[in-house]
Amino acid sequence: MNWPDIKQLVIENLTDDKENRKKLVIGHYRVIWKLIKDEPIIIEIMEVLRRTTTTYKKR
Repeated sequence: MNWPDIKQLVIENLTDDKENRKKLVIGHYRVIWKLIKDEPIIIEIMEVLRRTTTTYKKR
């Protein structure tokens, strides 16, 4: 899949995630998603005011 070349887009893998989910970082917001049959499916949109080591643990 080809992603748009947008420099402000920060896409990262979730650490220690067995479901191969990814996060899109936009300011204080995170969009948790994964690819299903080559289509991005949004799982959750969350606001993160303070990031800690447990921010994404229960997701």
